Amino acid sequence: MYEPQAARSLLARWCAAWNAADVATLMALLGERGVYRDPLASSPVGHSALSTHLRRWHAAIADLSWEISSVLDGQVAGDSNRGSTAMAMLTLRGINRGELIAGCAPLERTLQLAATLLVEVHEDHARMQLAFDRHALWEQAGLQVLVEPYEQGNASYGYSMRVASGNRAVPGVIALTWIGARDDTERDHIRSHSREIVRNFLAEPGFIGIVTGFQGGRGFTVTAWEDEDALHRGLAQQHRTAMRELRKTDLAPGVWTSVWQPLRINRIWTRCVACAALEDVTDDHRQCTQCGTLLGERPPFW
Repeated sequence: MYEPQAARSLLARWCAAWNAADVATLMALLGERGVYRDPLASSPVGHSALSTHLRRWHAAIADLSWEISSVLDGQVAGDSNRGSTAMAMLTLRGINRGELIAGCAPLERTLQLAATLLVEVHEDHARMQLAFDRHALWEQAGLQVLVEPYEQGNASYGYSMRVASGNRAVPGVIALTWIGARDDTERDHIRSHSREIVRNFLAEPGFIGIVTGFQGGRGFTVTAWEDEDALHRGLAQQHRTAMRELRKTDLAPGVWTSVWQPLRINRIWTRCVACAALEDVTDDHRQCTQCGTLLGERPPFW
């Protein structure tokens, strides 16, 4: 049976080892049957996975430190043993220099978060639980926090992204695709392919723009190109690698691709900031025909 101060001592040693990225000490403190939890872990982290999780923290947050401000002791009872507990009030500090979420480039912002760390010490293992406001972390890192339902009736919700190439040509072809993902891990893997594919697209002069996203278990893309030759050149690199993996492994439960030609390309209209006239700027003229005010650059078609 542990004395009440055992958890307080373990808590201080745990924070010191975490700040130093001392994996060996952390694993010894946790024990083979121990479990660690925090808001960045999608599931409880066991003894064997602790090293990988710690590396993720330190890769994402440089100069990471957990500073203890106060500690409360306690006691926990179980069916077969009794152990001591402690809860610390912490301040987490560091600089976001790596990806907190896959695909989100860091803005190198300073982070400072209030947190609590609960420790339970048992005969041969420990249980640790770190808690903090995850939305506050995202916002301090410069990430959008959107509150939406997963589903509502026939509608499913998620996120989307637009990448523009700066090409203001009229689209000659549009490509529509969707791909399924069974879970978050598969979705993140698909997104890693997508990031490389978009980089290839941006290197192709005939690429105009892409809108992509995920709703529930379905990812989609809508891409605009000057012509089909440009599309084929853009698909010749990472996209081909992704399709090879799709065919040779069990990646994704389903996929659909297609290429469309526009039936009709309508006009592009912008509103004059001076007189509020709606101006047809398809021909790329830069002066309002109503009041003569200089107009901004015509937006791209996609």
